[in-house]
Amino acid sequence: MRPLISPIILFISSTWWALGSPFMIMEKQPRIFFSAIGATFSNIA
Repeated sequence: MRPLISPIILFISSTWWALGSPFMIMEKQPRIFFSAIGATFSNIA
């Protein structure tokens, strides 16, 4: 269960960032969003 906590926190925080972004990051710059999430996930996995 312990290794699952970090990806869950990443998923929750990235979802919160995508939905709550005042700059609409998912609509204007999805490539930046996905590369940031991918880089973060590769460092915690």
